[in-house]
Amino acid sequence: MARTLKKLSLQYQYLKLELEDIEEKMDQFQIDWSSRFGKYFVKEEVEMWENTETGERRDTLPKEDKPKKENKPEKLKKLYRSLSTQLHPDKGGSDEQFTDLKQAYENNDILELVNLAAENDIEVEIEEDDIELIKLSIKNLNKTILERKMTMIWQYYTGDENAKKIVIKKIESIAGKKIDSKDTL
Repeated sequence: MARTLKKLSLQYQYLKLELEDIEEKMDQFQIDWSSRFGKYFVKEEVEMWENTETGERRDTLPKEDKPKKENKPEKLKKLYRSLSTQLHPDKGGSDEQFTDLKQAYENNDILELVNLAAENDIEVEIEEDDIELIKLSIKNLNKTILERKMTMIWQYYTGDENAKKIVIKKIESIAGKKIDSKDTL
């Protein structure tokens, strides 16, 4: 089982790095995307709100969505509690570590919790049924990567000439306006 856990951990770490690379590129793409195509989504005589950090434009203020309470696996709760007692900033941990811990817990990411425990010399027992939770973490990472790569922004900036044409047609369809050739790559 130790070998299986090691393989899953390496696969997970690779996917996390892959997602970080994608998100970094997406941040750059979104800034350029907003400057090129944001104006085509603006409705006439409608007040628009713009996020100065991301360049996102919308006609309504973003809502603060409260996450739904969900039942977490008992193993996840137990691991989170033991980690939070050591990683909380009031207990000597850093704000960054505690933020990572909370995010992993909210995402049901047991493998990230196990990695945080290992980094902080906290003993964790992994049982056979925990492997399914770990595989779910990997599956969720794969899903997130796929979702990012399926966006029009990603397709436009990383796709071939045909993909760019498809995205332009989709924008024109959504906006109901012809895209000016100076706004295309």
